[in-house]
Formats: sequence, C-alpha cells, structure tokens
Amino acid sequence: MIKNQHFNCIKCLVNPADADSHVVPNSIRKRMYGEKTEKNKRFAFSYIGRPELPAQDFPKPKLMCKECDSKFGSDIEKTLPDLLMPADVDNKKSWDELGLIALNHGPFKEYPPEAQPLLKRNAALIAWKVLHAVARDGNADLSSFLHTPAGQTLDRAMLHFIIQQALPPATISLKEPVLWKIEPKTAAAITGKDDRLPISWAVNYECGKPETASLFAIFGLWIVGWQFPDSTLPLHPALAQWLMHLVEQRKTSSQAV
Repeated sequence: MIKNQHFNCIKCLVNPADADSHVVPNSIRKRMYGEKTEKNKRFAFSYIGRPELPAQDFPKPKLMCKECDSKFGSDIEKTLPDLLMPADVDNKKSWDELGLIALNHGPFKEYPPEAQPLLKRNAALIAWKVLHAVARDGNADLSSFLHTPAGQTLDRAMLHFIIQQALPPATISLKEPVLWKIEPKTAAAITGKDDRLPISWAVNYECGKPETASLFAIFGLWIVGWQFPDSTLPLHPALAQWLMHLVEQRKTSSQAV
C-alpha cells in the first residue's frame, strides 16, 4: 500500500510532494478505455498483485509537487498516447501503421528518428517514477540507496536525461531505457481476461545490492525496462522472469478470491 508519509518533490527536491502523480500517464488509460469516444468502453485495467487498487484509474502516489508534476505532463507525458497508439484503438489497420516493436525485437528501431528521443524520455520518466514509487512504498534498500552519494548522482543523471539538460562533466554512464510492445494475447495471459489490460511495476536487484537494479513497468500493451549502470543481469531474461511472476501472482490472487 502506498504509505501516507510526507516527502519532498523528487524533481525540485524543495516543495512538498503534494500532487497525485500518475506513474504511467493516465492519458494512456483514457484512450485505451475509450473515454474520449462515443463507443462502449473497451478495456479495463488490472494492477497485478494489488487487487485493492481500482481498475478505473492508474495508481498515483505522491511523488512531486503540483508545479513539477504539471510541467512533466504538459512537456513530455501528453505526447505519449499519440506515439504509442492510434486515435481509434478499435481500428487494427491503424495499429499496424504505428511501427510498434514486438517484444522479441529491438526497441524504437522502426520509429522516425525525430520521435525516438521523445519516446526514450517518456520511457525514462516512467522508470524514474517507478524507482521513487517503490522506494516510498517501503523498500528500505532503495530508499537508503537513494540517500547515498551514488544514488543521488544516479537519480539526478536520470532526471537530466528526462528533461534533456546538459549533464555535468564526468557523470555516470546511463543505460538507455527500453520500450517494448506485447500482443493482446500476452496481456490477456497476464490478467486472465481478454478485456482487461495489465498494469504493474517492479524494481528487482541482487539481494542487498540495490545498485544492481533493473526496473520494469507494464501498462496495457507496453513494457518499459531500464537498468542501473551496475546491473549485471541481461535485460531480456530478467523481464521474462518478472512476467512469469506476474502470471503466477494473478493466479494466486484469483484462487484466493
């Protein structure tokens, strides 16, 4: 459960984190759910492993102040729905024309070069929010790491990548974020329902070594992956293991109901 603690904004570090910050832009859910059309609602969402969270909205922990949260929304996040999906989500031909990358291919390659930096910034923003959401949700390892010099350097470098500010000299070498598309049948296997899309995220690392973390977020038909510089596990096997874990989580939750 997202804990009701008082923190400062993860971006400016000064103002209280008083905004309900969607880790994944809520505009993704709205378009997939059909809120802007006259048609019947098509998809609901299910947060895997957290049945207490509502399906009609994405989780929104308090990560930022209202000013910083709003600026990210207007500068970066508003662009993501048009990059990831057509305006008419019921039109299969429109999906085929997007150039989305299947899970077993490299990310971003079929997108126009001018769109790739914006996609990567959006993917990085989601991963960065996942990091802080998990840390503030009670992960002591991550919370402690983010208060070390190494953690603070990584955190600011990730932020600079997102907002495209020039990095200071001799900074750490960041690994680029990855964005994959999954097929509807894969999403259905995770949620157990054809009309329900998954949303979940995780930060996985070697025991007691948060500096080796890999971050994943699944939302609808997309997955974001990002690794810390000291991560040693290959990204694809780590992702496959996490997806299998989600399926098992869902099965366990279903049996408990």
